Amino acid sequence: MVGRVLLFLVVVAGSGCGAGGGASGNACAQVATINQSCTTDTDCVAVMHTTSCCGSEHWMGIRVSEQSRFASLESACDKTYPGCGCAAGPPDTDDGSIVELTATAGVSCQAGTCRTFAQACGQPCEAGRSCTTCTGDAGAASFCTLRCTQDTMCTEPGRTKCQFSFANGVCVDPSTACGAF
Repeated sequence: MVGRVLLFLVVVAGSGCGAGGGASGNACAQVATINQSCTTDTDCVAVMHTTSCCGSEHWMGIRVSEQSRFASLESACDKTYPGCGCAAGPPDTDDGSIVELTATAGVSCQAGTCRTFAQACGQPCEAGRSCTTCTGDAGAASFCTLRCTQDTMCTEPGRTKCQFSFANGVCVDPSTACGAF
């Protein structure tokens, strides 16, 4: 376990690149330089970027005209990751929400930058919030809710329980069943 954590920290500290670095390793760092500027939502597209050797992925918003460049860089970056034998968590978005493995992220132009979000909520969540889906007496509902690490951080009426899935915690109604987030 310690070896996996240490490897994860090395991967994160090394701009998301696997062992070897070199010219192909630069592709990982270059992904961060992809143009994300926009004036309207139609300028944007959501793409999936692998962020660790475990296969964890992040939906990022980029300018439509950058899709080909992104695909080339992403392919080169993926080749630099060593096989590390750990499980990937679910993909996340620019607003910090988690997207189900079978779903795609939404994307919109926000203050001149393409940004991704969980489509279940229909819009980006505000800072400090994540989209989650819970099932209660009225059926399933998705909403942006506060992120948390303990119950005392859940200050909104009706959402007083900090529920964890993977490494994330969100405030939910204690009487509902919430999915992976």
